Amino acid sequence: MRISRILGASLLAGAGAVGLSWGTTPCASACSCAISSTEEKVGFADLVGEGTVIAVDAPSDVVSSADGTVFTIELDRIWKGEASSIVEVQSPTSSASCGLDGLSEGMEIVLFAGHTDIMGTPTPDQWQANLCGGTGPVDEQVSSELDQLLGAAQMPEPSTAAPVEAQAGVPGGALIPLALTGVSSLLAGLFTLLKHKP
Repeated sequence: MRISRILGASLLAGAGAVGLSWGTTPCASACSCAISSTEEKVGFADLVGEGTVIAVDAPSDVVSSADGTVFTIELDRIWKGEASSIVEVQSPTSSASCGLDGLSEGMEIVLFAGHTDIMGTPTPDQWQANLCGGTGPVDEQVSSELDQLLGAAQMPEPSTAAPVEAQAGVPGGALIPLALTGVSSLLAGLFTLLKHKP
């Protein structure tokens, strides 16, 4: 009887240990950021600026929390780096993978971006930002620290990209096929008329 009790207790303890390890696994995979000063965040970033989120392009079919969401940001000023006034910044879709899922259209933010994704892969043609880099809502204290560290912010270069609002609707190129169709119909009509003329 005593042996069966000891065996039962051992099995329960083992099951409990398995349950605990199972339960803590998802937490270990969540985003965990080291505490960094504004100066350290500046050191990691290639681009530091302030602006407004004007568009959020999230994937329609999310497979992983690391899937990329693209934020279009209209910069008002830049402390570090070079960029036009409108930049596209990619980030993981979910904060579980250190993504910027707390940002929305119309939000004023301070941006810390670089050319390396969350996995450390270089992306020379795409700006990247994440939760640990410092990007977030505008904070007067952070802006003041940036002024002290980097001097007065500069105006960004004018953007050559079309405004986001102007991209909606029928593109001008669609008028060409319509015009050609109209001309073809007119010529066909004239040809039919001349063919049946007595």
